[in-house]
Amino acid sequence: MKRGRTNGCRPICGRAYGDKREYDRAIEDFNQAIRLDPHNAPAFNNRGRAFGGRREYDRAIEDFDRAITLDPNAAVAFNNRCFARATVNQFQKAVADCNESLRLQPGNGALADCSYTAPE
Repeated sequence: MKRGRTNGCRPICGRAYGDKREYDRAIEDFNQAIRLDPHNAPAFNNRGRAFGGRREYDRAIEDFDRAITLDPNAAVAFNNRCFARATVNQFQKAVADCNESLRLQPGNGALADCSYTAPE
């Protein structure tokens, strides 16, 4: 029997490719996951991370926007959008995103490094 990736593997495989910095392959898997379930907030968030890895920050921000629209309590999506926005010098919006991620998960040490104030 030939073994292949199942549809359920797409998000998992996409994360693995992203962790290996194989962003094109990650994006391909997240695209498939999104085609199968267009309401999959984690797939949008993770595809946004892959776009960020390719330095396509505007596309990353669009995906983080979509993830947040689908799941307004997704602290990690706010955190990811914070860093993408800071990278493209949208400091006030970045601070707002960081503060929201911390509000949603105040005890999450992984988000603690995003607590800062934007430059004037």
